[in-house]
Amino acid sequence: MPAMHAGLDDERLLVLRPDPDSPVPLYLQLSERIAAAIQAGFWHGDEPLPSERALTDLLDVSRVTARKALDLLCERGLISRRHGSGTYVTSQLEVDLGGYVPLTERLAARGLELRFGQQLAEVDIAEQDEMLQLQLAVNARVLRVMRTGGVDDEVYCVERLALPAVAAPDPLPENLQEWLQGYRRSVVRVIQKITACSPTSALLDVLCKGQEQALLRIEQQEFAHDGRILLFSTVWVKGGDYTLLTELQC
Repeated sequence: MPAMHAGLDDERLLVLRPDPDSPVPLYLQLSERIAAAIQAGFWHGDEPLPSERALTDLLDVSRVTARKALDLLCERGLISRRHGSGTYVTSQLEVDLGGYVPLTERLAARGLELRFGQQLAEVDIAEQDEMLQLQLAVNARVLRVMRTGGVDDEVYCVERLALPAVAAPDPLPENLQEWLQGYRRSVVRVIQKITACSPTSALLDVLCKGQEQALLRIEQQEFAHDGRILLFSTVWVKGGDYTLLTELQC
């Protein structure tokens, strides 16, 4: 079997395999999973993607499926084909918005204290997005935590975070929040993605009090000094409650 990429092993790339039982066409599934893997840092700008043949051999898909998936990514501008060389990830324009400030500190600067409660923690098989964002192998386990954050007795945000189960203590400590704070002290780099979204039925009840409104979804990968991804989190906040202000030098 051909090597997929010098920095990635075949086992970790199995997370890209489409679900044959899904009603979604295989090439669409594969295209979305490769796009998510690029966003998660599996490959960076100007790095080569696996060839059509390599994708076919490893993921048990047809050559046509692999080609159509890559064609879609080319149309979206995420990858480009270089004649005689292969397929490469497109270099994306990035803007550095300055130093990272955690949400708790942003609120503290406004005189508000964010308190977390209603915590649910479990060790389970990683879900698709967790495998991609933490760059885990198929069937790897994660510690998953769901919790709400409140300000002045009002629910301000809902947070879901996941980290490799091998990094979590066994048994889990009674004060898991304190342990998480200590665990995150090793973070030296953060990649954050902020997008608008509509609330799910669960978020509508918990965060929006049943009132339909736009939310912001803040997805975040947190890295150690050696490049390992320590944690992946998603925070949902009401759009009107979160403001990002930055000064850019021209």
